[in-house]
Amino acid sequence: MINNAPNREKNIQKKIFVSEDENEKITKIMAKVGTNNFSDFARKRLTDKKIYHLDFTEIKEITAAIGSEHNELRKIGNNINQIAKSLNSSETEATKEMLNAYEKELNLLPKSLIKKIDRAAVGK
Repeated sequence: MINNAPNREKNIQKKIFVSEDENEKITKIMAKVGTNNFSDFARKRLTDKKIYHLDFTEIKEITAAIGSEHNELRKIGNNINQIAKSLNSSETEATKEMLNAYEKELNLLPKSLIKKIDRAAVGK
C-alpha cells in the first residue's frame, strides 16, 4: 500500500498478521533491544538479517536410497539366518534353495554397496 503523505521518505506501508504467541515474542525482543517503535524494529530486522535457503533434496534422495538398501540388507540377513538354521538341522534340499535365493538377492544389490559391505567386513 502506498501512503501519499507529502514529504514522507518511507512511503510504502507493509502489513503483517501474527499470532498471540508471535506478538509476545516480538514484544519481548523489542523490550530487550530497548525500543517500542515496531516500525523501526521491523524495518531493522527485515533489512539487516540474512535469510538462508537450504535445499535438502539431495539428502532426502540419499536417505531414501539408504532406506531401500537397508531393507534389502535386512532381507539378506533374514535369509542368512534361515540358511544357518537349515544347515544346523541338516535340511540339504531346503538349504540349497535358500542359498540360491540369497545369491539372487545379492545380485540385485548395487555393486558399490557390496564393495562397501566387503570393506566393512574386512575392516579396511
